[in-house]
Amino acid sequence: MRKLAAVILLGLSQYTSAQLSVQEGFVRGLPPGLPVTAAFMQLENSGSKTVTIKSIRSDQAEKVEIHQSLQQGDRVRMQRVPSLSLAPGETVKLEPNGYHLMLIDLRSPLKEGDQVLLQVFYGDESSQSFELPVRSVLNENIHHHHHH
Repeated sequence: MRKLAAVILLGLSQYTSAQLSVQEGFVRGLPPGLPVTAAFMQLENSGSKTVTIKSIRSDQAEKVEIHQSLQQGDRVRMQRVPSLSLAPGETVKLEPNGYHLMLIDLRSPLKEGDQVLLQVFYGDESSQSFELPVRSVLNENIHHHHHH
């Protein structure tokens, strides 16, 4: 009986997805005609294992890549990152001038109020989907509560 329970547990462990929670996520809505946009959010790993994002897909873009903005002297350049890992309990902010997602070769213009479905694929072969609202770049600062 104990052996059977171990087999069942082993079978279940392959399907337990490493879940990340997503807060404050949105996709930047840009003027029509631009083929790329960015997505920002806060990711939290509330599990007990390190979670590695290997790839991301969306029906609304030809490809989705993880990018990081790097300061080099007085210039900022973007570089593609092959994967992103979060240790247990770690929170990573995807934001302008840091890590963010690039949606490349958009299949149609995204406008304020649209929803973008992202499917995240993890290193353990599991996946998770979540939807982010499109927020017009014109309204972005309203939501961030920056006071200058």
